[in-house]
Amino acid sequence: MIPEEAYRFGEAAIRHGWCTLAQVADGLAAVRTATARGEVPPRLEEILVSRGSLTDERASALLGELRLSSTGELIAGYRILGRLGSGGMGTVYRARQISMDRIVALKVFPVAEGEKEDEGERCLREARSVARLVHPNIVRGFDAGEHGGVRYLAMEILEGATTLQLLRELGPFPERRALEVVTAVASALDNAWKHGVVHRDVKPSNIFHCTAEKRIVLFDFGLAKRVADDPFSSRGVVAMGTPHYVSPEQLRRLPDLDVRADLYSLGCTWYHLLTGRPPYTGASSAEIAAHHLNDPFPDPAAVKGRSDTLQATSGIMRKLCAKKREERYADPASFLSDAGELAQAFGKDSESSAARISRSLIERLMRPAAQAPAAAAAGYGGVQDLLQRIEELQEENARLFCERDLLHHEAAKDEGNIEHLEAENARLACSRDLLDTEVRALRAAMDGLRLRRDAQRRARTARAAGGEGLADGRE
Repeated sequence: MIPEEAYRFGEAAIRHGWCTLAQVADGLAAVRTATARGEVPPRLEEILVSRGSLTDERASALLGELRLSSTGELIAGYRILGRLGSGGMGTVYRARQISMDRIVALKVFPVAEGEKEDEGERCLREARSVARLVHPNIVRGFDAGEHGGVRYLAMEILEGATTLQLLRELGPFPERRALEVVTAVASALDNAWKHGVVHRDVKPSNIFHCTAEKRIVLFDFGLAKRVADDPFSSRGVVAMGTPHYVSPEQLRRLPDLDVRADLYSLGCTWYHLLTGRPPYTGASSAEIAAHHLNDPFPDPAAVKGRSDTLQATSGIMRKLCAKKREERYADPASFLSDAGELAQAFGKDSESSAARISRSLIERLMRPAAQAPAAAAAGYGGVQDLLQRIEELQEENARLFCERDLLHHEAAKDEGNIEHLEAENARLACSRDLLDTEVRALRAAMDGLRLRRDAQRRARTARAAGGEGLADGRE
């Protein structure tokens, strides 16, 4: 019997990407074999460390994280009450803040191994900057810090359902309700952008509908980046968000991400709300990414059915999701202006009034952007053309890097399948060893029974022979 904590440790090691499935399966097989032999089984973390699959620091961090899963554990003034969920960026617990006597959601993630002190300070500074965002459509943050080898972020606890859960339960949203959700999220992004924060993972599962307050909240700033401190830093750009909603510049891993990446993801989310599915789908992340990079944005009217308001919605959505970010809305405030005009169309009782507002909005969206004055353009001469060519080459270079990374991603998936097969083979080998042990034990038991039966037969024969000898003597 393998202890439950061994399984939980292995699951956490795989979730953090610190061990492969095959390494954990091999370790569990060793625990099972030792138990079958009647030995005291070694702990899974000891096996993984001794085999070089895991470092001491990472093992300690995982043990600390798992320890928090036990109710009653105390961390930096927060008492753990239970686990709410987990993901690649950390684990979220229901906890009580003792000093304020209030229930909070406590997000905990281990400190990265080998992290320098200034990197740790930067990480905490960014977490605190997100926690300081105050807006009705952003989850309220209370505190952020570090304790016992883990970092934590305390937030308000939300009661209700995510947009993704509602989509699965109820299907596509009505046009007006979808616009309300998107407008609320855009307002949250506008506030975050004014404080230099880019969310970078806007999607239906990160938009929450609070039942009691009837409030729409954007949460999980786990990939958020504060750009005000170092706008040219490429740190953290590797985390690209979710493939179904990610912007082309995130796929290309451009270092200067801004709020327009969030607007692209918001447009993809809006499409999902209206149609019940993301704008691009595919058999793999690489296929979905290729659609984002190369394919025109689909028209929701093709799925939803045509109407004046949906035509206007489609025009705004295409502007949100332009492949080139300079062709998108410059910021959330610009989008909110058009969204407000569209909301007026939904507010009209008369169909003709709604159609008039929608057509006016469509005409304005289709109007070509004003051209730069000829005199201003002429001032640059051939240098301007050269700069444009350099930018095109940089874009092409970024695209090639992106394709390379996607190929690596596919190769990693193949390796993962191989590792899965190896793990299955390890488990089968472990089961075979256990069966061999049981067969040997049964054979030994059968041999013992055979020996006892032979001894009993000989004893009966001897007794019988002795009885005949006594009878002859009496005669």
